[in-house]
Amino acid sequence: MGQGGYGLVCAGLVACAVALGVAACEKKAPPPPPPPPPVVTPPPDPVSFDAILREMNADRRVTIAQDVTITDESFARSSVRLASALATGDESAFASLLTRSGQRVLNELSSSGQWGQATSGLESVRVVYAAPPGSASVERTQTEEALRAAAQTQLDELVDQLRTQGVQADEIARRRLAREAELNAENARRVASSEVQVFGAGTVPEQVLLLAVQDAQGAYLLGWSAARAGEGWIFSPAPTRPQERARAAEWDGVGPRGFSLGLGARADEVGARTGLNPAAAVLETFERLRDVSLFVQFSAVAELLPGASIDAILSQLPPETGQVARAKFESGRQKLSAEPLTNAEVAEIVNSREVLSLLRAVGRSRDDLIAAVAKVTGKSVEEIQGQAGPAPAAPSNQ
Repeated sequence: MGQGGYGLVCAGLVACAVALGVAACEKKAPPPPPPPPPVVTPPPDPVSFDAILREMNADRRVTIAQDVTITDESFARSSVRLASALATGDESAFASLLTRSGQRVLNELSSSGQWGQATSGLESVRVVYAAPPGSASVERTQTEEALRAAAQTQLDELVDQLRTQGVQADEIARRRLAREAELNAENARRVASSEVQVFGAGTVPEQVLLLAVQDAQGAYLLGWSAARAGEGWIFSPAPTRPQERARAAEWDGVGPRGFSLGLGARADEVGARTGLNPAAAVLETFERLRDVSLFVQFSAVAELLPGASIDAILSQLPPETGQVARAKFESGRQKLSAEPLTNAEVAEIVNSREVLSLLRAVGRSRDDLIAAVAKVTGKSVEEIQGQAGPAPAAPSNQ
C-alpha cells in the first residue's frame, strides 16, 4: 500500500473512531417532567344558618341542629322556607315547595281541616339532618327494598310449587334463575318509573332532609327528598321512623337512620301518628272487615304502594294473623262479584285513618284510594265516591 493509500485508511479510521467516540459519549435525553399534580378544589364552606335565619326573618320556632352541614346555599334557603312555612301553617308557601304528589296530599289535608289542626300547636320545627342521598334516593331505595321482598316471595312460591309437582332439582334451579332474571328486569323498569312519578321525567333527587316537628304531645320526624327546580328546590314526602321523642332537639344526630325504607318494620313498632307500614295499617282493620271488604282494601293498598304486593304486605303480619288474613283475602276474591260492597263498607275502606296515613306518607291521597277501589271492584270512580261519602273530618281538639 502506498503512503497515500495508507494515509487515507488512517484518516478513515480516525474519522470512524471520532464518530464512535462521540456516539459513545453522547448522553441519553432526560425523561419528560412528571405531570403537574391534579388541582384539588377545596370543598365549599358550610352555609351559615344563623345568617340565613336572620336574613330570611324565619319563624323563631325554626332551628338547626349543630351537626347539620349544608354547602349549597340555595338548598339551605329552601329548607328554611319549608320549615318556616310548616311552623307558621302557611299553606300557600308550603305548597309552592312541594312536588305535585305532595301538593295533592296537602290539598286533601287542607280540605279536611287536618292541615290547620296539625300546624296550629307546633312548638318547634328543627332541621336535624340534610345530605345528598348517596347512590340512591329515598324513593328509589324504598322501592327497591319493597320489590326485592316481593320478588323473593314470588321465587319461593315458584320453588314450592315446582317441588309439589315433582320437578327435578336442576330444572327447578333453571326455572328459578329464569324467573329471577325476568323479575330483575321488570323491577328495574318499575324503580325508574317510581322516581319519574314523584319528581317528573329528567329530575333526580339530590338531597334528603329530616325535620323534627314538636308539639304538645312530643316530637316526630318528617322526611323529604329534594330536587332542584330552577333556582330553588322542590320537596317530596319520604317515610320516616315512627317513634316519638319528648323534644325536637332529641332527634339531633339521627342521621339517615331517621328514614324508614321499605316494608320491613314490625307492625308493633309503628306508631299511630304515621302508620308507615302497610301491614300495620291493614292490621288495624282486617278483623272487623268481611272477606270481600278485606280483599278490596288489601288490593287497593297494594295498587298504590310503590313495588308492594299482597304477599309483601301479608308477610309483615304475625304468622297466625297472616294465615287468617290470606284465607279471608282469597275468600273475598271469589265472593266479590256475588256479594258487592255496601255503602258503609266502601266508606270504611276509603276513610280508614290508618290506611290514609300510610298512603299520605308515600305521596298518595284519598282520591287515589277511591280510584284504586274503583279499579278493583270494576265500578266507576263516581260510584265509589258516592258510596264513600265526604272525607272524614279532622279530629277534635276537645
